[in-house]
Amino acid sequence: MSKIKVEINIDGKKIANKVITKGVRIFANEDFWRLYEDFVPMREGDLYNDTDIDETGIYHKVPYAKKMYNGEKFNFSTQRHPKATAKWDKVAFRSQGEILKRDIEAYIKSKRR
Repeated sequence: MSKIKVEINIDGKKIANKVITKGVRIFANEDFWRLYEDFVPMREGDLYNDTDIDETGIYHKVPYAKKMYNGEKFNFSTQRHPKATAKWDKVAFRSQGEILKRDIEAYIKSKRR
C-alpha cells in the first residue's frame, strides 16, 4: 500500500482578515466599552463618557484617565459603580469576556447573511 502526503498551506492571517474586518473590530471595542461600564470609576461620568472608539481601541480622553486607570491605591467610590476599580478593562474581561465573545460571534454571523 502506498501513502500519499497532502500538504495544505493555509494563510490564517489572510483568512482572519476577511472575517475580522474593521467593522468587527469597531463593534468589538464599542461592545466591550458598554460591558465594562460598571467597572470604571465614576463621579460625574466624564472618565467613562469622554471616549473615542475606533478599530484600534477605546481611548478615555480626560486628563486624569491614565492616573485613574493605574490608580490601584485609590479608594474608588462604589456609590455609582459598585465594581469600580483600576485596570477596569482587565478586571471586567474576567467576567464579561464570554459575553463579548458571544456578541462578536453573533455580529459576524449577522453580517454573513
